[in-house]
Amino acid sequence: MADRLRIGLAPRSDAQTSLLLYWAAIEGRPVADLCLTLLERALDDALQANRVPVAALQLVEQEMQARQKLCADLHVKRLQAEA
Repeated sequence: MADRLRIGLAPRSDAQTSLLLYWAAIEGRPVADLCLTLLERALDDALQANRVPVAALQLVEQEMQARQKLCADLHVKRLQAEA
């Protein structure tokens, strides 16, 4: 899985585009930052409402476990190299 995901965003209407532009300007931050915050909130809401497919959650859990094992293995190798 890629470490970074890039998403192109095209609002559905001119009104949504204007809203995002004004909202970001009023808060003094880039539109991309506002959109990322909104996406994070939507994901949190979906998780809390149990709208995320169980299979997707299981795959994320497996990925996190694999990363933890890799980090632990690297740590052990570094300790062994220092000994």
